[in-house]
Amino acid sequence: MVPLQNWWNELEIERSEENIHYSENINSDILIPADLFNTVVNNLIENALRKALDHEDITVQVAIECTGNRAVLTVSDNGRAIPAEIVVNLFKQPLTSASGLGVGLLQAHKLADDCGYCLELAENRDGRVRFRLYRR
Repeated sequence: MVPLQNWWNELEIERSEENIHYSENINSDILIPADLFNTVVNNLIENALRKALDHEDITVQVAIECTGNRAVLTVSDNGRAIPAEIVVNLFKQPLTSASGLGVGLLQAHKLADDCGYCLELAENRDGRVRFRLYRR
């Protein structure tokens, strides 16, 4: 467990790509499982940036919002929606893609569950694909 603010500061330094934007509202000294947050945020950022390989102009928004002793991490992009046939199995089985085996999101979801968190697809439409990680 690490202080959320420390984790956030390191993330902004480590993932300072031009098309990733960060916003935060951290108003408490809560502790988070760094391995979980790193796994989730890196997987979601990489998945979003992969859309750029299809010649999409992708911008990724990473945000953290604190309410009391609870942190909610969101990662969103302005790319195409995830097709319905993929959404159905998103956290249930590996999803083979041209760029990998598709196990990263499945593993991130399992790790979140094991740590008492929920990883969900919160919004899925063209121009706004948003995932959310929060403590149950």
